[in-house]
Amino acid sequence: MFKTIVVYREAPPAPGRGARFAAYGVGVVAVGALATGIALGVLAQRKSDFVAAGANPEQPQAFEGAYTDAESAGRTFQVVSWVGFGVAAVGAAGAIGLFLLGSRIDREAPRVSFAPALAPSGGGLAVAGSF
Repeated sequence: MFKTIVVYREAPPAPGRGARFAAYGVGVVAVGALATGIALGVLAQRKSDFVAAGANPEQPQAFEGAYTDAESAGRTFQVVSWVGFGVAAVGAAGAIGLFLLGSRIDREAPRVSFAPALAPSGGGLAVAGSF
């Protein structure tokens, strides 16, 4: 029976590396959600300014047409903006948690590891460690 033996030319990566990479990905999503929240907040404010500029308290007009559409779009932009801010907050918390988890995994990983080393001329035992 043959067994596959893995021999590393370099030390294997830190065990918490995957959690840190996930933290970076979640962080990018959080930044994107924050940018979306800001952009849609600005658009909502512009729609609000458009509706306010069209108002005339001395001679009220019928609220219809472009003003109704602008108000509806502004409300939608405002809601989606707050959703973006919420996703950004949750994403930032998740990124921080994953990064700390990766650091914890690294701290709790074994400091010394042993592996068989085989070569055409013989074999041996490889010892890898960190401090």
